[in-house]
Amino acid sequence: MNPDFRNRVVTPIALPIGVLAGIGLFTFSLSRVFLAIPAAAATIIALLIAAYVLGVGAMIAARRHLNSRAIGVGVVVGLVAVVGAGAAAWNVGPREITPPTLEEENDVAEAEDVDEDVEEEIPDDAIEFVTEDNIYTQAPDTVPSGTVTFAIINEGAADHNVVIEELGDELVVEAPGGAVDVGEVELEPGEEYTYYCSIPGHRATMEGTFTTED
Repeated sequence: MNPDFRNRVVTPIALPIGVLAGIGLFTFSLSRVFLAIPAAAATIIALLIAAYVLGVGAMIAARRHLNSRAIGVGVVVGLVAVVGAGAAAWNVGPREITPPTLEEENDVAEAEDVDEDVEEEIPDDAIEFVTEDNIYTQAPDTVPSGTVTFAIINEGAADHNVVIEELGDELVVEAPGGAVDVGEVELEPGEEYTYYCSIPGHRATMEGTFTTED
């Protein structure tokens, strides 16, 4: 090749265009392959291609005087393999991707609605504890005896609970931030009970007592 022609045309114009065309062909072919095979297989192929590219790069770095022809052969082999796979995938066509049906979406939405409704439902006779910022902003002074329903309404961000010391540190209700919980406990009449939050570090500001009615 004429050196002048190479310096004026091939190096500044034809070479960059060829590289860009090769990158575009490689990308397009690889996308056809990924669309034609299952997602798990696509992940494996992507990892193998990444390993191949890193291997070629490591070889070049280890052998700084590696023949340019050898480098070109390695790149061309990889490009031909991907283009060939892309052509085969083009003939096969993309795999069928079935979006969720309207019925399935409705089932998921209904299940979420049911969970939210159950979480937020507090019986009318429940004794409520309201928590926020490591304090009980609302707590009872007296409660009925017998089977008592407690509810915790957590208006803060941290987890909180209600534990009764006289019942062997029984955990009655517990809720993460922004949630509620409901539980039942048996209480003797005419007794004083100590309640507290058992989350580490919370009891110092989250403790109190209530008495049960005869």
